[in-house]
Amino acid sequence: MREIEAVCDKAIYDVSALEVGFEDLARYNRIIGHTHMRTVADVAATSGVETILEIGFFTGAVSLALVRLGYAVTASDLPFVANEPRLRGFLENEGIAIVPWDLSDQRAPFDDRSFDLIVFTEVLEHLSFNCIPLLRELARILKPGGTIYCATPNLAALGNRLRLARGQDIGNSAGMLTVGLEPGSGASVGLHWREHTKQSLIELFEASGFDCIDHRFVTTNPVRGAFPKSVVKAALFAAIPSLLGGQVAVFRPKS
Repeated sequence: MREIEAVCDKAIYDVSALEVGFEDLARYNRIIGHTHMRTVADVAATSGVETILEIGFFTGAVSLALVRLGYAVTASDLPFVANEPRLRGFLENEGIAIVPWDLSDQRAPFDDRSFDLIVFTEVLEHLSFNCIPLLRELARILKPGGTIYCATPNLAALGNRLRLARGQDIGNSAGMLTVGLEPGSGASVGLHWREHTKQSLIELFEASGFDCIDHRFVTTNPVRGAFPKSVVKAALFAAIPSLLGGQVAVFRPKS
């Protein structure tokens, strides 16, 4: 585990030093670095994995850590991310195959049975279209016995329940739909269009031809705050994990 943490920390550090036009990678990695660590550790604990596709690699930290751990990694994202010269050049120099792919073009640019594992983290909630055809495509490109590792927000999280109790919206306002009409806005990157409960997440993948073989609720932000608030929150989440902000699930195509 210490080796994995060291590799992941170094990968985050290395990509954070890059200056790119679409994001402050150092700032973003500070926010989401703990989820990078969890993803890499979970993948490393999965047996029988050699070839990996990461969809929505964004900063490249997860793909970079995985290729340094010895996996054959292909990384895909929207063209304006995947074709950013500094980021693409750096990742390709590390041995990562970069494939631009707008997921709204739901036909995957990969051959049948190409990957043992697809890393699909913090992507699903950004999709503004019916993604069942896309998920069926992902089943096509998985090798027999392959899996999808999916991480996404938990719609039933405590924070969302409190916002509803105050009469507030969850997620983006309807007015934000106008952002998606602007050419080149990249609205799918920064906006959550559809979050899921555990039930709806599993139902979505089942409708797409998958079985759920593992699911757990996870934190999206480490518990912070002054005592006793932090202690109370930690105890609450320990007692009722379904109030946590995120969820991780592993899916396998139905046999």
